[in-house]
Amino acid sequence: MKLTFSWHQFSDGTSYARCLSDKENPQGASPLAHVLDDDGGLGAEIAVKWIEEGKRLARQAMAGAPGPLHWVREHFMAEMNGERTTASSVHDPSCAQELPTRVFLSVLQSWQDFLATGPVPKSHTVEIDDR
Repeated sequence: MKLTFSWHQFSDGTSYARCLSDKENPQGASPLAHVLDDDGGLGAEIAVKWIEEGKRLARQAMAGAPGPLHWVREHFMAEMNGERTTASSVHDPSCAQELPTRVFLSVLQSWQDFLATGPVPKSHTVEIDDR
């Protein structure tokens, strides 16, 4: 699977980050991409801080913490159960995508690093093995 991170601008000139995936679920969505770029309108600075919580939960899940552990955004969430994580819509749990928790942790780190650089004109693509 490939995830592409990019920056875009609203008409007022403020920037926002987007994540697109080349792999969609049967509903035509990528819950993984959406759980990353769903910042609730709070912007990248707050998202960078909130990603720390997602990484903490992923590490706890992989260490055997009783689950599920939830990392919730405005419209999308990640549910971590040990070695497996499910990204899904908060409003429609059937709109979901599953991947290994270790991969989810890696993707969170890549997204956090991308956001921390701030708006840049070039996109960044990350290849992941979601099996």
